[in-house]
Amino acid sequence: MAVKTQPSQMQEENMMSMRIKKRNINTYIVCTFTILSLFLSACNGTSEGTSGDSSGKKQIVLATMSQNRFLDFAKEKYEALHPDIEIVYKVYQEMDIREMGNMAQISMPSKEDQEKYISTINTEMMSGAGPDILDTTELPVDKYKEKNMLANLYDMMDQDQDFNKNEYFQNIWKSTELDGGLYTFPVNFLLEMLSANDELLKQGGVQLQEPLSWDDILTATEQVRQAVGNDVSAISESSPEDLASELVSLYYSQLVDSKNKKAYFDSDDSRRLILKVKEIFDRGFAWSGMSDIQSMEDFSEKMKLTIFSPSYISDPTSFALSDTLYSQPSFDGKNEELAFRTSLNLGLNANSAMKQEAWDFLKFLVSEEMQQAPARIGLPINKQVYNEMFDRMLDDVKKNGSVTTPHGEEPVTVTPEQLESMRPLAEKANQKSSGDPKILDIFRTEIAPYFAGQKSLDDVLRLIQSKVTTYLNE
Repeated sequence: MAVKTQPSQMQEENMMSMRIKKRNINTYIVCTFTILSLFLSACNGTSEGTSGDSSGKKQIVLATMSQNRFLDFAKEKYEALHPDIEIVYKVYQEMDIREMGNMAQISMPSKEDQEKYISTINTEMMSGAGPDILDTTELPVDKYKEKNMLANLYDMMDQDQDFNKNEYFQNIWKSTELDGGLYTFPVNFLLEMLSANDELLKQGGVQLQEPLSWDDILTATEQVRQAVGNDVSAISESSPEDLASELVSLYYSQLVDSKNKKAYFDSDDSRRLILKVKEIFDRGFAWSGMSDIQSMEDFSEKMKLTIFSPSYISDPTSFALSDTLYSQPSFDGKNEELAFRTSLNLGLNANSAMKQEAWDFLKFLVSEEMQQAPARIGLPINKQVYNEMFDRMLDDVKKNGSVTTPHGEEPVTVTPEQLESMRPLAEKANQKSSGDPKILDIFRTEIAPYFAGQKSLDDVLRLIQSKVTTYLNE
């Protein structure tokens, strides 16, 4: 599944922002206005829900933790098309963004804010009330489904003669299912891949073949170090607990069985995962010194000595902005799945009195009109829109020999054949990187003392297993 493309400055800026942005940190400093624009497109502004409408309009209540410009735009467009409907958009947490010269300080919702939002929505949903549509990204969807609080969206699709499933990437829905039902509606998705530094691999005489294993990654790094020097890193990652948490999210279904309320954090697979992460850091194969990075130039120089970088394909032009792309490595080298994640997931309240109207709004979000909206972040779930975007890129390449991206960087030289080899990747995505936020938080919190040398692996695994099992059975 490896595909070759070219690197870009924009990819380096995105990577730098990924290293800086960590879930439980309250304040982030994000360099360049290019990165700021990406944050603003997803999170701009604030809003509060209204309590009623004296005009007699039907009200659909939509709830998200933070403001989303795409949903703002969709609300405006939908209300214009349906004068009898009002979308009451409730935002539970504000995001403070302050410009500081050529920098931006962004105060994200804290862990406490996230927990407060989850608790509030849980209380509302458990009471049989709650919003008609809710952003489920930070919510325990497994538990909501178990308590019949979310509608099966496959049922809504089947009952809607105007809705054609074949127009969408059903592989994304399939990988989001719970017990054969669809209880959260991905509006977009991002392919989660590895971008390889072809120049370093060439200097080390390394030839990689998919599917990759983590041992392949380490062996390749050893070879490159012998040729280039010990400053070469395999990956860039802030901490061992960050990398371990990302891998747990990737292999979540192997570690947690929500249906049967079982956890497997004390299994051999879990132990192997954690030991491999420890080996990567113990051998100095991961660099995490973001405190030493003072500029984009510093970051660029460091990345020149980093062999593998996470690449989140969020736009068809992103395919042209990376070196060779690989699927995520596994531990046995036999995993041929292509990982993805979603950034906007919406659920439909099973107890909603406006269920049909709410479904119509969800359907509107994945229509060609809305999937083409500039405010949408990520790859479109709508196949027609995805293919039209690819076709426009191919036209540019055939005319100019390069791809012009929407982010303002220099055109990237690429061949039509290279682009066409990447088009099918969206259809192949079949491994969702996800998990119950509470379980992921338990893991990250309790695994940190092991990597710090404060607790044994047996002790932390026993504690994680106990806490997760207790949570699953609540």
